[in-house]
This record gives sequence, C-alpha cells and structure tokens, in this order.
Amino acid sequence: MRMASDSVTYPSLIHWLRAAARDTSWSEPHERTARDRVLRCRLGELVRLVDVRDRDAVARVRMPLLRQVALSEWGVAALSDHAALVLLRAEDRLIAADHRLHRLMCEVIEALRRVPGTEIAVAASAAPGATHAQPGSPDKSEYS
Repeated sequence: MRMASDSVTYPSLIHWLRAAARDTSWSEPHERTARDRVLRCRLGELVRLVDVRDRDAVARVRMPLLRQVALSEWGVAALSDHAALVLLRAEDRLIAADHRLHRLMCEVIEALRRVPGTEIAVAASAAPGATHAQPGSPDKSEYS
C-alpha cells in the first residue's frame, strides 16, 4: 500500500522529445505498439495545423502535447499528481526559455505532421485562402 509520504518520480519528457525527434519510424505503423500508434495519432492531430515558424503557435500547443505524452507514458493518475504537474510546468517553461529545446519541440512537431493521415490536413491548411484554426479549437469553416 502506498503511503501519502511515498514519492513517485517521473522521468523527464525532454528525453522523450529527443527520442521522438530522432525517430525515423513515425510513419511506419508496423514499427509501433498499439499505445504508440494511438499517441502518434493524437499528437499528429494536435499539431497538424501548427506552423513551427510561429513561436506563439508552438507555445500554444506545447503544454497540450506534453500532457498527452505524460498521459501515455505515466497514465491518467499522473495528471492529477502534484509532482507530475510540477514537472510538466517546469519542462514547459524550460522549453520556452531554451532556444535549443524550442527547436527540438519544432522538430517533433514537424515529425508528427508527417504521420500518415495528417499530410492531407497539413496540405489543405497550406493552400491559399485556407483558414488556420488554433490547436484545440474548431475550424470556423466547419460551422459555416
């Protein structure tokens, strides 16, 4: 039985980001476990319209991306654990402050945008006259 004084440690998600940026098998579905495929699809959908040249757009998607990775890596209980939330916020701030980590986040976003099923949405969003929805918000054209 776990006592209230027991502490749980969580590994840094920055290690996960580094591995994801180097991973060349994002587009190879047979190379992934079912959990990894689900995560890859969720993250791909989350970042599909993010322009990595727009620092504000990357900032808006950073915490939701980190939360999805934490959920996949640590489970739902971790997202209500104070230590895990402190770590997530600290890593978010670290990525925001360190240009190398920001670039790493951009590389991960670019890799996720190449995930099968996201190319069509990315190509459509780059078309002249296309509207760009904010991550996590519905595209207004869906309701017109």
